[in-house]
Amino acid sequence: MRLAAGLACEGKFLATANRAESSVDGELKISATSTTRATIGMKQPEMPMTLPKLDSDRFVAEKGLRIIVQVPDSCAQRIVDAVLVEDALKYGDYDCVAFRTASGVQQFRSLGSGRNPATERVVDVPCVELSFFLSGDETGAARVLKAIYSSHPYEEPVVFVEPSARTLHVRGMDEDNPNRFWNGDVEDWVPRENR
Repeated sequence: MRLAAGLACEGKFLATANRAESSVDGELKISATSTTRATIGMKQPEMPMTLPKLDSDRFVAEKGLRIIVQVPDSCAQRIVDAVLVEDALKYGDYDCVAFRTASGVQQFRSLGSGRNPATERVVDVPCVELSFFLSGDETGAARVLKAIYSSHPYEEPVVFVEPSARTLHVRGMDEDNPNRFWNGDVEDWVPRENR
């Protein structure tokens, strides 16, 4: 199954993420195409990208997908909530793990081919980026993307799907590490129940 999302500015470029169905280890590859729309099952020329193999006794590496969504800040939590219905966003011993940037400016211009009429000027919208990691299969990722599209306020949500690798710590190696929050003065960001 092919997962595809992205933004094509004036129809120039779209990148898609693939996971080969026959792959035993779920190797992810990137494909690029000059079309403006991605269609599930559509043949596209491939430019493979292999993720690094990371070996360590300190952490375990896991392959998956990194999802990045640009959205007005006022709608960001709605998208996180919709994603959490489909995936717990687990990261090791934690769940609900997502990242939200400070507000930036997204710009666009309507070409008039969708729901909105064409605009002459570029529109600036204050937005944040949400990002999170999915370790599940293609079906789970497709459900998460569908939840994003269903809860996003835009006609054409700006969503990027990237093959990624994350590292997960090996438990029990940090008990005496002076840099860990439990071995020093408690900072404000540490939840009260962990102090």
